[in-house]
Amino acid sequence: MTKDVKPDWYKNLQTGPHRKKTFTTENMTRIERKLARKDNKTKRKRWLPIAALSTTAIVLLLGITLTFDRLPGIIGPGPSEGNAGPGVTNPVDPPVGTNDPVEPPTDPTPEGPPPLPDIEPLDSETLVELASIDDVMLSEALPFSMDDVTEVSVRTEDGQELEVPQEGPNNLLTLLGQVFLPESLIDETSTGDEPQLDAMLRFQAGDTLYAIPYASQANVMDLGAGQVYANGNTARAVYSAIYPDSAIAQFVQARNAVLSNSETGDEDRSNSYEAERLAVDGKTYYRWTEELAEMPAEVDLPYYTETSRLDSVRSYNEGAIISWDLLVAFTTDEYQTSDGIRVGMTKDEVQELLGTPHIQTSLNWKYDVDNWDDLDLYFDGDVVQYVVMTTAD
Repeated sequence: MTKDVKPDWYKNLQTGPHRKKTFTTENMTRIERKLARKDNKTKRKRWLPIAALSTTAIVLLLGITLTFDRLPGIIGPGPSEGNAGPGVTNPVDPPVGTNDPVEPPTDPTPEGPPPLPDIEPLDSETLVELASIDDVMLSEALPFSMDDVTEVSVRTEDGQELEVPQEGPNNLLTLLGQVFLPESLIDETSTGDEPQLDAMLRFQAGDTLYAIPYASQANVMDLGAGQVYANGNTARAVYSAIYPDSAIAQFVQARNAVLSNSETGDEDRSNSYEAERLAVDGKTYYRWTEELAEMPAEVDLPYYTETSRLDSVRSYNEGAIISWDLLVAFTTDEYQTSDGIRVGMTKDEVQELLGTPHIQTSLNWKYDVDNWDDLDLYFDGDVVQYVVMTTAD
């Protein structure tokens, strides 16, 4: 029988796949050491981001702590502030690095320019100073008689000496002497700041030039024993003398011309008008007085009327509206009646829309609304210069 011959690889299989022992004590120890080293590396990798974040947080906290003194008022006063408040160095603590004490902070400079000093009398002027405000009219308290006054002027702070005309309805003396002193005393609690005395009212009586300190922006006279409002004529006359280019001065001049006009005027009562037709911008005189009472005035010169009512010469909307007792005047074409009557129209245009006025002169056309209210048109030549609403008291 023939014996099988086995190849070499067969013999190798019989010896097994591993000629060397694998799981010996030495090999197991070596494997455990490798696993231990690998585990340590993994732990270090896991802790690296955490360590980086922790380091960043510590740096930020350290920076805030170091700059704490530079951030007063956020958390509280810094170490160098003491009790002086945020951002203010305690006066008893000198700055670091110096031995010189720090001066305490001074009060801040008040806003705006300081008030101007009141005007002073000249050597040539005799100052009017009353010992008391008695229950009398001004003419009875003055050291001179109004009948002896030959000239009235006003001297301003800048040295101007301006004559105040006394002819016509603008006569300052007409009602000034009738100012009732106790009634006309100004109420300092309601007026706020004390009025600035920036002018001198001057009255030439005989050889003496009497002077009364006057506030041209408030129509206030200083009589020594007290300050009182002058009358409306004084407010308009003096303001016009000092500010001749103002809207008030120009209207006063036109109104004085109308009132001084010697023309009798043609009268025609054939037409009648509803109040709404002669209202300006849809408002009657009384509606306008109510609205103006809520508007800020650019010029406000208070005075007491003949009926002891406190009123004022006022200017609104850059001089577009002027008002005082029983009168509201419109100086621009911004305001008009329902027919379109406004400043700048010609006489022919007005007559075509409204017809013949009830009373007319070369300077003034008057349309009666009723027994109390009128619409007046003041003309400069052939053109409407002012639209004026008036009423009777």
